Amino acid sequence: MTQWNAVRQTSTLIATLALASQVFAQTFPTKPIRFVVGFPPGGATDQVTRAIAPKMGEFLGQPVLVENNGGASGMIASQLVARSAPDGHTILLNTTGGHLIRPFVDKSTTLDPLNDFTAITQLIESVFGIAANPVTGPKSLADMVDQAQRNPGKLAYGTAGLGTETHLLMETIGQVIKGPMQVVPYKGGGPAVNDLLGGQIPMVTQPVVTFLQHAKAGKLRIIAVILPKRWELLPDVPTVTEIIPGFVKPAGGAGVWGPAKIPPAIALKLQAAMAFAMKDPQVNEGLKAQGQIPVGSTPAEFTEDLKRSSQLFGQMVKAAGLKAE
Repeated sequence: MTQWNAVRQTSTLIATLALASQVFAQTFPTKPIRFVVGFPPGGATDQVTRAIAPKMGEFLGQPVLVENNGGASGMIASQLVARSAPDGHTILLNTTGGHLIRPFVDKSTTLDPLNDFTAITQLIESVFGIAANPVTGPKSLADMVDQAQRNPGKLAYGTAGLGTETHLLMETIGQVIKGPMQVVPYKGGGPAVNDLLGGQIPMVTQPVVTFLQHAKAGKLRIIAVILPKRWELLPDVPTVTEIIPGFVKPAGGAGVWGPAKIPPAIALKLQAAMAFAMKDPQVNEGLKAQGQIPVGSTPAEFTEDLKRSSQLFGQMVKAAGLKAE
């Protein structure tokens, strides 16, 4: 076989596979979509899924059934989806940070977050913020930087646990400003915010929704949001990068994955269904009220963002001195 014939046959095969994928997408889905959430009912991730599921079903012409399969910090759900048939009928919702960070901190993890899944879309970006006690905490982000630099390791902040996305973000900020801070890990964001209100700790880093009402009541001060640009619901609050330009944020919020090797046309159809759902005014406003920014990126965009973010999280885990256990 000549080189030219080999190239021509390869091109024909690629075109045939692409056409088959498109034909399959036209008939997809042929049964209800199983939308697996690795967390219990009622949480923020679960609420996002249930908000978009009805509209997704309307777009796809099949019901979208939300299934909570909690345990092992979302790993049980991830394993279930990774082992499912790659036909698009079983998909996973997980936090982007949780999906990417776990292999760096858990030696028992056997799943590859990049290669064992098909990236479908970054569904939403969660608004993380830094809140301070109005009496004992820093008055502004610039004040936080000043205090951390003048007294390395003294300024404390609360998070929902070691190795969480908020912990790694704050550790990285400390590295960039050359002013390490002291992490105070809690078993959840709620207890951390309670201690912030009580003055036991001067700062917390959490999704803004966990302390937004307290800030509106004047019980605490939001000194920054951890986003690429200012959040429309808090236009007067600066982003971290406005004061700390060397800080780079990985992808956050929540994303949707399927098992590896879902046909590209199927992945695009699922992404289109989610984008359709998030454009619904009621869904859109509901997500924003929960401190979520609708994204709806394409599979290609999400894949590239995950590659970049995985590298960043790996660097963050190393900088924080965490080791896989």
